[in-house]
Amino acid sequence: MMNHGMASWQELKIDYEINQISPNISTRLEDIERIPAGLGIKILTILIEWACQPQNTHPIEIARKKIKKIPSDWLIEHLPNVAKTAICLDDEWGVSWIVRATFRGNSKITRLGNCIGN
Repeated sequence: MMNHGMASWQELKIDYEINQISPNISTRLEDIERIPAGLGIKILTILIEWACQPQNTHPIEIARKKIKKIPSDWLIEHLPNVAKTAICLDDEWGVSWIVRATFRGNSKITRLGNCIGN
């Protein structure tokens, strides 16, 4: 749990990892489509991995909030390929988590997520 607005060590680690790819991207994920696609895909992969693989809920929630800041159109374009490498598609929990928790309310991405899981 974060303390009075201070970032947790998990959030600092996630930010460090993605900022190594594109400086300060952690504070401007809504601009991910302005950086080269290859770098954006690396960033999305890191976030998806943090969102799906840890056993601790705090980094999962951090990564999920960061993914939600990425523009939907960019996610629709890049999520299928990232999901194939970052998520075990045989793991219903991983796929359903991406669809339900991260993209709730966005019907285009929910339909895309359902296709990824099939």
